[in-house]
Amino acid sequence: MNKRLPRMLIIALLVVGVAWYVSHQKSPTTEVASTLLLPGLMDRLNDTAKVVIESPDGTVTIEREGEQWKVEEFGGYPAKLELVRQLLFQLGELRILESKTAKAENFPQLGVEDRAVDKAASRAVKVFDASGQPLVDLLVGKSRPARAMNPPGHYVRRAGEANAWLVEGELALGTQGTEWIETSVVDLPVDRVRQVSITPAGDQTIVVNKSSPEVQLFSLAEVPAGYEVRARATVSSMGGLLLDAKLDAVLPATRFADQQPTATATVETFDGLTATVRRFDHEGKGFVTLEFAHTPERVVAPAPPPSDAPKPKEMNEGPPPTGLKKPDEVAKEVATLNARVEGWAYQLPDFKTRLLEKKLEDLLKKKD
Repeated sequence: MNKRLPRMLIIALLVVGVAWYVSHQKSPTTEVASTLLLPGLMDRLNDTAKVVIESPDGTVTIEREGEQWKVEEFGGYPAKLELVRQLLFQLGELRILESKTAKAENFPQLGVEDRAVDKAASRAVKVFDASGQPLVDLLVGKSRPARAMNPPGHYVRRAGEANAWLVEGELALGTQGTEWIETSVVDLPVDRVRQVSITPAGDQTIVVNKSSPEVQLFSLAEVPAGYEVRARATVSSMGGLLLDAKLDAVLPATRFADQQPTATATVETFDGLTATVRRFDHEGKGFVTLEFAHTPERVVAPAPPPSDAPKPKEMNEGPPPTGLKKPDEVAKEVATLNARVEGWAYQLPDFKTRLLEKKLEDLLKKKD
């Protein structure tokens, strides 16, 4: 019995070894799972010069200029470098999990049909080097969400190939130009803003202001006799003209070089920052150019809040004050903002640009 034990052990090991060998010979999925979808791309990331994304939403073209990537559809506005790098790395790290189908009639079900197909839902991502040679030409379809043991995946098809694949890996593929740029233009908290002056072309200047940072609501500086403010909220909203201002679109400012602004606004803060906003019209939309200056000579000391008298209703309402900045901080802020906005005209949300269309009579009504 003891002599037969080693022999049985050897036979058992041989059976296991043969079974393992046969199973690996007959299982292409194991081999495929370790295969990169785009082999060699990681070695050529420094050669990439252009990324084109086509989808039902339109086309986004991102081109490299030196160390900067720029979005062509936004007049060459700087793209977020980290997002471009992320996409290229994600493409280079996609790994094939399994083959799905080679039948063209099944491609729409996975979302990997050719872009030329009517009502195609696929997204095409193409990457080129500086000479225009393609490094990536990929159709991206539906995604498979991560569940339990399944990692996130996507259905894809390499252009010109008849086979669709399920691949493993993250893939952030923004199809809107605004997804690739920094949309925040300027964010000037209302507690810093002392006064806003808006002058529509050929019309009277509107001035709204407040006495101290603690006051949240702005007041109309001059109200003619026999009139009163129609809506306090509308007047006060002018003080937030540059609060959390985000762009919807952007154009080179040279587009408006020969135009006169339809309105000009000046925003002054308690701590010496002055912003000049000029509004222009383009294809039915309002665009603004911005210019910032450090004006310590125009600083006005805020009035102290009343101590013994009851506080007005607008006192201490809203978020806590952000605090005023020191002169050197304002100067640094101005330099940063000018470097960002110089040479560009921004389409801000309509509720922002409509403030620059207001006239004095729009804000007043006759007293009862």
